[in-house]
Amino acid sequence: MIKKTKIVILSHQGLGDSLMMVPLIRNCREILKENEQMVVMMKSNIEISILNYESFNGKIIFMKAERDKKIFKYFTKFFFMALRLRLMKPDILIAPLLVDRLSNALWIMLIGAEISVGPPGKWLKWAFTACVEWNKDFYEHEVEYFNKCGTVAGLPLIQNPDVTLPITKEYKEKASLILKQENKTWIALGPGSGAAEAHKRWPKEHYRSLVQLLVTFSSNINIALFGSSHEKELIDYIIKDIQYDHSRFKVFIDGDLKLVLALVAQCRCMVASTVGLGHLAAAAATPIVVPCEPTNPCESGPYSKHAWIVRAGFKCAPCYRQELRFGCGKMDCMSFITPQQVFEAVCETIAGVMPPPVPSLKTTNAFGPSI
Repeated sequence: MIKKTKIVILSHQGLGDSLMMVPLIRNCREILKENEQMVVMMKSNIEISILNYESFNGKIIFMKAERDKKIFKYFTKFFFMALRLRLMKPDILIAPLLVDRLSNALWIMLIGAEISVGPPGKWLKWAFTACVEWNKDFYEHEVEYFNKCGTVAGLPLIQNPDVTLPITKEYKEKASLILKQENKTWIALGPGSGAAEAHKRWPKEHYRSLVQLLVTFSSNINIALFGSSHEKELIDYIIKDIQYDHSRFKVFIDGDLKLVLALVAQCRCMVASTVGLGHLAAAAATPIVVPCEPTNPCESGPYSKHAWIVRAGFKCAPCYRQELRFGCGKMDCMSFITPQQVFEAVCETIAGVMPPPVPSLKTTNAFGPSI
């Protein structure tokens, strides 16, 4: 039986944004009838692999929307993708993070959904049937903004958005065997990020100092480090020459993201900035210590009641926005968050202390450092 395509969701950003879209995707899936399906477009197979889990099967088609460096090839690919979607005749299209460009506006119009929802803009206002403002003046989190876009599109309101993902018994058992050491407390570290978000990283020297503090503090603490193949050198640097038994360290490079989710769920705490692994910890319901300066934690930080935000307190921060997507390039404010600050937050977290509320901050218009 051919299924009717009811909804199209464009989630063409990185892992973190895709994980924060989970409540919206779930909400869409719940309203689908037996003969209906939805299409979710994601940046790459990495994002698809973590969200394509069993409870979505049969209702959701995942499509890859990976960018191509060759402009002509890139636009050709997206033109035919829009045509393919148009032939599906979707009723609803939701694109909460679409950038305001003429090409994007034409793309939305070509798909031709009856109801289309996304952000306002000079070009996009002509493409969407309804534009939804991300209300950052009232500290609206990205997850809540996605929810609002869904509501404007006619979906039920999500009262308590839940970003956690299910972990199957098989993956739980695999993770338990890998990290099985009695009376050991596993601390996860996610020191890397995508190339575009390198300015959000906490310095590798600080991670190294943190590891030294943790393994010295207690012989019961073990360290699990996670990263991509591009970050192997970074991870090797962090644990190189640490004067402790190296059986206390485990390194996980790339691999099955569902297994990574299960492994992170076995850890008592994750240390990662506002990058994919920080959001993955929220999806695993693992407490997170978040060194965070350029990103606004109340807008785009991990969506968790157990996120401990650690800041240096620069007047110019948070500053992350479209104009400073790659950082200001003038000063590494993350380096002013000390290993001792993060160490103390980790100790409080593994002791079961609830973190202070996420600070309500306004994103600044600064283009340079101000202490």
